[in-house]
Amino acid sequence: MALVEIRQLGAHATRMGLWRMDESPEELRRLFPHLEALPMPYRSESRQKEYLCIRVLLSVMTGRQDLFIDHLPSGKPVVDGFSISISHTRGYAALLLSGSENVAVDIECRSDR
Repeated sequence: MALVEIRQLGAHATRMGLWRMDESPEELRRLFPHLEALPMPYRSESRQKEYLCIRVLLSVMTGRQDLFIDHLPSGKPVVDGFSISISHTRGYAALLLSGSENVAVDIECRSDR
Protein backbone atom coordinates (compact mmCIF):
# COMPACT_ATOMS: atom_id res chain seq x y z
CA MET A 1 0.00 0.00 0.00
CA ALA A 2 1.39 3.41 -0.94
CA LEU A 3 -0.29 5.52 1.69
CA VAL A 4 2.12 8.33 2.49
CA GLU A 5 0.20 10.07 5.27
CA ILE A 6 -3.15 10.94 6.74
CA ARG A 7 -2.99 14.09 8.83
CA GLN A 8 -5.57 15.72 11.10
CA LEU A 9 -5.64 19.46 10.42
CA GLY A 10 -6.68 22.02 13.01
CA ALA A 11 -9.36 21.62 15.63
CA HIS A 12 -12.09 20.84 13.10
CA ALA A 13 -12.89 17.43 11.64
CA THR A 14 -10.57 18.08 8.69
CA ARG A 15 -8.15 15.46 7.40
CA MET A 16 -5.73 15.33 4.51
CA GLY A 17 -4.52 12.12 2.89
CA LEU A 18 -1.61 11.67 0.48
CA TRP A 19 -1.12 8.57 -1.68
CA ARG A 20 1.90 7.72 -3.81
CA MET A 21 0.42 6.08 -6.92
CA ASP A 22 2.78 3.11 -7.31
CA GLU A 23 0.21 0.40 -7.96
CA SER A 24 -1.36 -0.48 -11.28
CA PRO A 25 -5.16 -0.21 -11.57
CA GLU A 26 -5.30 -4.02 -11.45
CA GLU A 27 -3.26 -4.13 -8.22
CA LEU A 28 -5.48 -1.49 -6.62
CA ARG A 29 -8.62 -3.46 -7.47
CA ARG A 30 -7.05 -6.64 -6.11
CA LEU A 31 -5.94 -4.95 -2.86
CA PHE A 32 -9.25 -3.14 -2.37
CA PRO A 33 -12.06 -5.45 -3.58
CA HIS A 34 -14.75 -2.78 -3.07
CA LEU A 35 -13.26 -1.01 -6.13
CA GLU A 36 -14.22 -3.95 -8.38
CA ALA A 37 -17.82 -2.73 -8.62
CA LEU A 38 -16.84 0.78 -9.73
CA PRO A 39 -17.33 1.53 -13.41
CA MET A 40 -14.11 2.83 -14.96
CA PRO A 41 -14.75 6.08 -16.85
CA TYR A 42 -11.16 6.41 -18.14
CA ARG A 43 -9.01 4.54 -20.67
CA SER A 44 -5.66 6.05 -19.76
CA GLU A 45 -3.81 4.09 -17.07
CA SER A 46 -2.66 7.28 -15.34
CA ARG A 47 -6.26 8.59 -15.10
CA GLN A 48 -7.43 5.17 -13.88
CA LYS A 49 -4.82 5.25 -11.11
CA GLU A 50 -5.87 8.77 -10.07
CA TYR A 51 -9.53 7.73 -10.01
CA LEU A 52 -8.91 4.57 -7.97
CA CYS A 53 -6.34 6.05 -5.56
CA ILE A 54 -8.69 8.85 -4.55
CA ARG A 55 -11.42 6.30 -3.81
CA VAL A 56 -8.97 4.21 -1.79
CA LEU A 57 -7.97 7.32 0.18
CA LEU A 58 -11.63 8.11 0.83
CA SER A 59 -12.30 4.66 2.24
CA VAL A 60 -9.08 4.55 4.28
CA MET A 61 -9.65 8.04 5.72
CA THR A 62 -13.30 7.47 6.64
CA GLY A 63 -13.27 3.74 7.40
CA ARG A 64 -16.22 3.42 5.01
CA GLN A 65 -16.50 1.71 1.66
CA ASP A 66 -20.04 2.87 0.90
CA LEU A 67 -19.24 6.53 0.16
CA PHE A 68 -19.63 7.68 -3.42
CA ILE A 69 -17.88 10.64 -5.06
CA ASP A 70 -20.24 12.50 -7.35
CA HIS A 71 -19.64 15.75 -9.26
CA LEU A 72 -21.65 18.92 -9.60
CA PRO A 73 -22.23 20.31 -13.12
CA SER A 74 -19.26 22.62 -12.43
CA GLY A 75 -17.03 19.56 -11.95
CA LYS A 76 -16.63 20.05 -8.19
CA PRO A 77 -16.50 16.69 -6.36
CA VAL A 78 -19.10 16.05 -3.65
CA VAL A 79 -19.55 13.34 -1.02
CA ASP A 80 -22.58 13.17 1.28
CA GLY A 81 -21.68 14.56 4.69
CA PHE A 82 -18.29 16.00 3.70
CA SER A 83 -16.66 18.91 1.98
CA ILE A 84 -14.06 17.34 -0.30
CA SER A 85 -11.18 18.49 -2.48
CA ILE A 86 -9.03 16.36 -4.77
CA SER A 87 -5.64 17.05 -6.36
CA HIS A 88 -3.13 15.04 -8.41
CA THR A 89 0.42 15.59 -9.51
CA ARG A 90 3.07 13.33 -10.98
CA GLY A 91 2.71 10.08 -9.08
CA TYR A 92 0.70 11.46 -6.13
CA ALA A 93 -2.94 11.94 -5.22
CA ALA A 94 -4.25 14.10 -2.35
CA LEU A 95 -7.65 14.19 -0.71
CA LEU A 96 -8.85 16.79 1.77
CA LEU A 97 -12.03 16.04 3.75
CA SER A 98 -13.98 18.05 6.27
CA GLY A 99 -17.24 17.40 8.03
CA SER A 100 -17.69 21.06 8.94
CA GLU A 101 -15.55 23.39 6.79
CA ASN A 102 -15.27 24.17 3.08
CA VAL A 103 -11.87 22.89 1.98
CA ALA A 104 -9.52 22.98 -1.00
CA VAL A 105 -6.19 21.32 -1.74
CA ASP A 106 -3.68 21.65 -4.57
CA ILE A 107 -0.46 19.65 -4.77
CA GLU A 108 2.39 20.23 -7.21
CA CYS A 109 5.69 18.52 -7.86
CA ARG A 110 8.66 20.80 -7.36
CA SER A 111 10.59 21.64 -10.50
CA ASP A 112 13.05 24.21 -11.79
CA ARG A 113 10.20 25.87 -13.67
